[in-house]
Order: sequence, then structure tokens, then C-alpha cells
Amino acid sequence: MHNIINMVVPVAVEIIECIGILILLVGVGKALYFMIKGLITKTNTKWALKLSTSMANALPFLMASEILETVIVKDASGLLRIAAVIVMRTIFVVLIHYEAKHEEDLEEIQHH
Repeated sequence: MHNIINMVVPVAVEIIECIGILILLVGVGKALYFMIKGLITKTNTKWALKLSTSMANALPFLMASEILETVIVKDASGLLRIAAVIVMRTIFVVLIHYEAKHEEDLEEIQHH
């Protein structure tokens, strides 16, 4: 059973990380497109909100891969590194959600 876990988990970690990275890359591409469009047309395209949303959508996949990695890590330093990454990513998720909510609230105020 242990051998199977050591074979399957690293592959699963890589796949889940790739999903998170793909989500992030697509979001960055969209945000860049809308940023340039806004600069050209001199309109508010909400590119920062689009970027924040894609970051918020990608981070759970990246965190899931880190959590899975704890299954195969054997030493304390590896676990401490993973724990630090999870804490950092959790803080990023909270900050990104706060920023997105703040951006939405500003939009609501500007329309009223």
C-alpha cells in the first residue's frame, strides 16, 4: 500500500498543480487583455478584479497539492516547508477575497 501511495501521490500532486497553474495563466492572460483594452479605450475594464478572481480560483488547487504532498514527505523540515506554504497561501486567499469584495463594493458605490 505504501508503495502505491508513493507512486500515485506525486503524479496527483503534479496534475493538481498544473490545473492551478493553468487557471492562473488563463486569468493573467484575460486580465492583461482587459488592462490593455482599458488603457486604449480609457474605460474601467475591472482587470484587477479579474486577476484577483483567477488567483482566488487557482490557489485552492495549489493548496490541495501541498496538502497531498504531506502524505509522502518523511522529514520535519519538509513538513515545515509545506506548512509555511499552506499558511502563506491561506493568507493570500483571504487577502484576494477581501480585495475582490472591496473592488465590488467600490463599483456598487460608483453606480449609485
